Parts: sequence; structure tokens; C-alpha cells
Amino acid sequence: MSLWILCNFRTARRQGGYQRGYNRTGVVDQHGRKKQAFHVLGTFYQQKRAE
Repeated sequence: MSLWILCNFRTARRQGGYQRGYNRTGVVDQHGRKKQAFHVLGTFYQQKRAE
């Protein structure tokens, strides 16, 4: 398993009410703040490393 998109980014194709010009599927927001998914993935990878 690997991470597909690290950071949210601007795109003209995302104009919905929530998206407002951003692809918001990253684990880090457009301001560099780590989202909850960042920490969930970090825990998952740490557990895999310990196996």
C-alpha cells in the first residue's frame, strides 16, 4: 500500500461547495497542517514496521 496524494492542491476542476477550487484528498492540507488521515497512516506504517 502506498500514499497517492500527500498534499491538497488547487485545481480548476474542483468547484463544489466543499472543494472550492481544491483537491482535498491529501493527508496534509493546503496550509501544511497534518490531517487526521496523516496520523492514521503513520500509526499503520509504524505497526507494519514492527512486524
